[in-house]
Amino acid sequence: MFKLKLTVIVTVVGIATALTANQARPAIAGNATASMPVSKAPTTCTKAPTTDVGLKLYLVTPGGARRDVGTKYVRVTTLAQDVQRYGFEDQGEDFDLTDVMVDVDRRNLAKVTFTIQPVQTKFHNLVGVDIIDNGALRHEVVLWADAFNAYGHPVVLDLQTDPAYCRTILVKAQINPADCRPDQPFKKQLQTGMKGTEVARLQSVLKCLGYYPAELDITGLYGKLTKTAILDFQKAHGIPLTGIAGDRTRATLNKL
Repeated sequence: MFKLKLTVIVTVVGIATALTANQARPAIAGNATASMPVSKAPTTCTKAPTTDVGLKLYLVTPGGARRDVGTKYVRVTTLAQDVQRYGFEDQGEDFDLTDVMVDVDRRNLAKVTFTIQPVQTKFHNLVGVDIIDNGALRHEVVLWADAFNAYGHPVVLDLQTDPAYCRTILVKAQINPADCRPDQPFKKQLQTGMKGTEVARLQSVLKCLGYYPAELDITGLYGKLTKTAILDFQKAHGIPLTGIAGDRTRATLNKL
């Protein structure tokens, strides 16, 4: 079991890390959070100015390809002030950018609503959002683990006042790496775009070691934050910086 010890020293402007308390979390393969220590949520939140929080939706195909804003696979259309539609092309077959369409209404920062339109694809894609705070990536939230079945199930995030989403600054106590040793060795390569139980276990170990943000949930999705955590782990252990949990990285993790 992991024995990460954390001390909360200050609560700062809060942003979302998960769905609202009355919104069910999407089923994510390998969401292994039960064995991880959870930092205590603060009781109050400072209101966050709308301009401080940025949202960038993304789509991950069943094959692990990620479709980000700014690429030819995504089109963003303004429907009204602070209301946008994200149109995704998943497989790159016709580039009509309507395979998956998500409307984002952020007129009320305490009730940012993500609504998916009927999908125009046969593929089961994951849809998530990067939450940017003051220009830096702070959170990755899985909105729908399977967008194919998400129509009629909007997701609401309270980026303003919900205490559950307050971001806290944590000071790590001395960590004994042996306390973070995985229960079972990592046997296969893990990299960006992959998802499932093995990725969730990797995130849990990295979180215990202090490389994966302590205030975030384990998602089971190998995204930008997981890649950054692996890069930091590799740098600390003299491993070539690839951002991939390859043979040498896994061997080092297995020997904790």
